[in-house]
Amino acid sequence: MKNLFFVGILLLLVGSACKKEEDNWNGQNGSCPYPSGCTTFEIISTDLLDCFYKTGTYWVYVDSVNLAIDSVAIISFDTGSIYTNSNANTYEHHSFSTLTYPAIDTLNYRVMPWGIMKEFDEYVFSGTSVYESIFNLNSFEPSAVILDSIFIYDQNYYDVVRIEIANDPTEASNQSFYYTNAEFGFLRHDVYSGAALISKKVLMNKNIVR
Repeated sequence: MKNLFFVGILLLLVGSACKKEEDNWNGQNGSCPYPSGCTTFEIISTDLLDCFYKTGTYWVYVDSVNLAIDSVAIISFDTGSIYTNSNANTYEHHSFSTLTYPAIDTLNYRVMPWGIMKEFDEYVFSGTSVYESIFNLNSFEPSAVILDSIFIYDQNYYDVVRIEIANDPTEASNQSFYYTNAEFGFLRHDVYSGAALISKKVLMNKNIVR
């Protein structure tokens, strides 16, 4: 019941915070500007297409280190294309923003043709890699490995991608391990400061909308 209370509060916050994504990547978001055309890279991997999460999606986590509960909900999303000024390539993307309760933090994610990037900027290849397509593993993130199955909280999850980020800029440059699958999203996130585990957030409830 307690996690449902957190979700209810978060969805109220989502209602007040939700807004349409704007094209704001310094003029690089949109159709190809070159008269000769662009090479287009589309999102074709079925697992990445499953990552097109939309508003109404939420995840509830418990931190096994301090037993804190966090609720995370998608508050906006946008699908389109991004072009690069350097090589006339266009990349399809699906971006979404999340709001966390009770911290009231927002994070931005972008699904690209190779995987999911967290906290990106205007550059196509920017951000922290938190998921890579199981059909094209290690094409972008060399630390990515596939776990056939893993037990998290109260159930088994399959085809889980684990990514290690040695100095995660989104976690005060601590070491992060992300566990993600396309069907259910972000399953577990471990953070280490040196050898000490300082956070281990595991998924205990979710609602996925595509």
